[in-house]
Amino acid sequence: MVVKSLLAFASFAGLAAKPNFVVLFVDDMGINQVAVDKSVYASQVYGYTGDNGTIATPNVARLAKEGLLFQTWYSSFHLCSPSRASMLTGRHSIRSGVGVPCGAAAVCRGSGGNQVFTAEAIGGLPLNETTTAEALSEVGYVSMAIGKWHVGQRKQFLPTNRGFGHYLGIPFSQDMGTSAWLPVPSEPFKPVPLPLLNGTAVIEQPVDLGSLTQKYAKAAVDFVSNAPGPFYLYAAFNHVHGPNTAGPAFCGKSPQGAVGDAVEEVDWAIGQIMDAVRRRVAKEGDNTLVLFTSDNGAPTGSRWGNDSRGNLPLRGAKAQLWEGGFREPAIAWGRGVRKGLTQAIASTLDVHTTLLSQAGVKLPEDRTIDGIDLTDVLAGRSEQAHECYPFYNEPDSHNASSPFALSAVRCGNYKAYWFTNGEAPPAGRPAGLQEQPLLFNLVADPGENQPLDEQSSEYAQALKRIAVWREQHIQTVQWVQSQTELGSDPSHAICSPISCNLTPENWQPASVCSVDICKQRQGLVKQCEGLDIPLALHFWAVNLRNRLIFKCPEGRLLPWPPTWSYIRHITEVAWAQNQVLKKQATGASACQGQLQMPFEHFEGDFSLQLRATLPAGEVLRIQNPEDPVVDRSTLDPNCLRKCDVWWFREGGHVMCFGASPKLACRLRKWVEHPQSSCELGVPKEGNVVAGAAR
Repeated sequence: MVVKSLLAFASFAGLAAKPNFVVLFVDDMGINQVAVDKSVYASQVYGYTGDNGTIATPNVARLAKEGLLFQTWYSSFHLCSPSRASMLTGRHSIRSGVGVPCGAAAVCRGSGGNQVFTAEAIGGLPLNETTTAEALSEVGYVSMAIGKWHVGQRKQFLPTNRGFGHYLGIPFSQDMGTSAWLPVPSEPFKPVPLPLLNGTAVIEQPVDLGSLTQKYAKAAVDFVSNAPGPFYLYAAFNHVHGPNTAGPAFCGKSPQGAVGDAVEEVDWAIGQIMDAVRRRVAKEGDNTLVLFTSDNGAPTGSRWGNDSRGNLPLRGAKAQLWEGGFREPAIAWGRGVRKGLTQAIASTLDVHTTLLSQAGVKLPEDRTIDGIDLTDVLAGRSEQAHECYPFYNEPDSHNASSPFALSAVRCGNYKAYWFTNGEAPPAGRPAGLQEQPLLFNLVADPGENQPLDEQSSEYAQALKRIAVWREQHIQTVQWVQSQTELGSDPSHAICSPISCNLTPENWQPASVCSVDICKQRQGLVKQCEGLDIPLALHFWAVNLRNRLIFKCPEGRLLPWPPTWSYIRHITEVAWAQNQVLKKQATGASACQGQLQMPFEHFEGDFSLQLRATLPAGEVLRIQNPEDPVVDRSTLDPNCLRKCDVWWFREGGHVMCFGASPKLACRLRKWVEHPQSSCELGVPKEGNVVAGAAR
């Protein structure tokens, strides 16, 4: 990849005095989506079944067998940006203002609010917060961040300005920009094509998600193999956040569909990185600490193909206060780590504190650090980490004591809820604000299926302890400016000129979306046939091989799914040959498709999810279907219903592409055959060129 040539690492020599650190951080992974060998543990292990044996994770299993498996590891928050901000600083995100949705929290309650940074966010992790990389750089560490960042995409907030020497990745979630896998813009999350950054420079826009994990793995291996010690690698995979787009080697591999494929691909990437770590350890000795975990629980719902099994046996999911939203898979491996299982209550907050402690960095005294040094837990000298642990939901930045803010607390075996969201409570209890806190014994009831009797002495004693700790914790929280409350500004979107200002003059050759790109649709895709229509529809433009370009008005959002009125959003039609503008029409004439172009210039298959009709002759005509000159009666209605685009070739057929990648209709020349027939088939000529620019 780009790493060796751009980083120019010096060769390492001898054993570094300070330990190396590798943090493997997966997105949206539940505790039940990876599988480990439970037979090696004396006590019962919850979760870790690989979705009941349907997802294979041999590399994570090996990591667990050689290291320390955590049964009770919590994220600091149930959503991306706050969780990552906390892990990078060792401080709950309410202290930095990340994840605080708004000053008037009632506006946001029930919807999750705007608790993550958008692709146009004004704010970010405040510059007065010290990241792990910044602290380690002060004692000589070389560091690299790979993958999803999501604590601010403006230049001052990016990794290379927050202590990391190198960065390769997407600065937010992969559903926050248009791509071949997510082609439709939708404010505020998808204003521009998805960018891949090297440092602060855009090197790919939109990103080829099908090869992204392979790029991350190669960059990580290059760094681990060549970085002078001591080093710190933060590998934050975009998997398994949707849309899940495993590469060809993993597409269709798992019975769990796209999500399972993504888990298995990220397991492969972890294996590649760990092989590099083991090779280096063999040369230098046991001097590397590896930590593996996730930012929050797995989501549920059909949008990305997730189901509720990813977090079993826990209740709830991503964005929820239940255990399934916060409790994650976690493994420690390497330097100073015993083999086995721990029940210690640990957290992503502890990553910052533990790494700094082992590197000999003194923690700052001018702020509260919530993370705990896990060194003794890792070594087996202690099972004590967090006595109590808070669960924030939608923190009102002006009232930290609100039950909508600090909604739940765990102390020891017991967890109390003042407020619940997402999945309904058990035993017929009402959702939302609780008149009396719901209380569970998580050791006896990890699935939170039976709340304790409010009249019992067990309830009274446990709640008393929790309530005292909650009040003490609240006293340590001070109001700060909500970073997400600052909102978004289109001028802060990361945008390479070619990709974000699509005109024939600046259009560049793009990558080809070939028919062997395998994508999950419904169930498993055993064989890729035809072309997936969205592969040719990216952000405001599509093209043929010789650049037929359709451009929408600035700021206009294309509707989805496409409708008969879709074409009315088009305000510019242009044709470029060899990157030179040849013909162009704008305004009403373009919208009504009056620009006629010689067809012989357009080689290959035309794939555009718009409605169009054609007159007889050697022209390509995109036309508003409501135009009175259109006579749809000359087309076979059975085929018409399946087709979005038709084109005509003299002496051949009219070809139409349907909404399915496996479906195409061939219509005979309707001037000669008014009652044309519809023949199913797959186009065999040419390739559709994706609307990607370099």
